[in-house]
Amino acid sequence: MTTTERLELFAPLPDFRLPSADGKAVDTKDYRGVDALLVAFIDNASPSCRRVHSALGKLAWEYRRRGVAMLVVNLSAGRASEESAAAMRLTARDAGWSMPYLMDRGQSVARGLGVRCVPDFFVFDRDRRLAYHGRFDGTLPEDPADGDDLREALEAILAHEAPVLGRPSAGAPIPRPEKATETESRESPEPAAP
Repeated sequence: MTTTERLELFAPLPDFRLPSADGKAVDTKDYRGVDALLVAFIDNASPSCRRVHSALGKLAWEYRRRGVAMLVVNLSAGRASEESAAAMRLTARDAGWSMPYLMDRGQSVARGLGVRCVPDFFVFDRDRRLAYHGRFDGTLPEDPADGDDLREALEAILAHEAPVLGRPSAGAPIPRPEKATETESRESPEPAAP
């Protein structure tokens, strides 16, 4: 297991624009005005991510009507068949996700935030400042994920309480591309199936 380096609380959200698995470009500027923006770094295949997929979908539905928007970012998009855009769409459907599932092929967004493992979670407040960085929950790998750490942080952020320095994420290490460019992160996804 690899743990994530800590990004400082109150760090600003760097604006980014990435393609989604369903063929649309998504820009963080479109999420100005939300009470909180959760950016989750996930993949389809690693056991540490698979165990949170469904719980993340439930958490997203629970907090959406309370002003929390969510973006899920795949750092392994296109690197293997289980990380293709088609596989990403299946993962999103099976997990009940309504939020965009984005492809950071060049890992420029992940590098900018210091992501070293997946899953990893960042919550930015209304002012687009980092208010939480940490793990999804403290459940053991053999137990169902519940999202308690992330839920506690969201409650604090929505109540305008002090930011929460979460426990570091631990999970699958990120294979870094040898040379990632901005162009790679803007590549078009495979077209969505009709």
